[in-house]
Amino acid sequence: MTLQSDVQIETRRLWEWVSAAMNRYSENVAELLLLGRTELADFNEARDSLEGSLSRLEGLIRDEIDVAAQPEGPRRRGEGTGPRRREALAFREY
Repeated sequence: MTLQSDVQIETRRLWEWVSAAMNRYSENVAELLLLGRTELADFNEARDSLEGSLSRLEGLIRDEIDVAAQPEGPRRRGEGTGPRRREALAFREY
């Protein structure tokens, strides 16, 4: 498996996770509007989760752009060990 396909797979998986976080956030917005401040803690937690997942997604997208821009073509798995690559690999357990 190439580094390029690894990053694409991780990005796709993270999009699914971001989608779930966005759904949770929208549900908490509705609850906050309907039930008031009693739901504020859940709303803040959902917002923080969404912000974190979007930041991780941004990093993986930047990795994908970097991989696609490599003039020598995609490298083999494990060759890229920069900080963003390590973060992408570590994020598999989100």
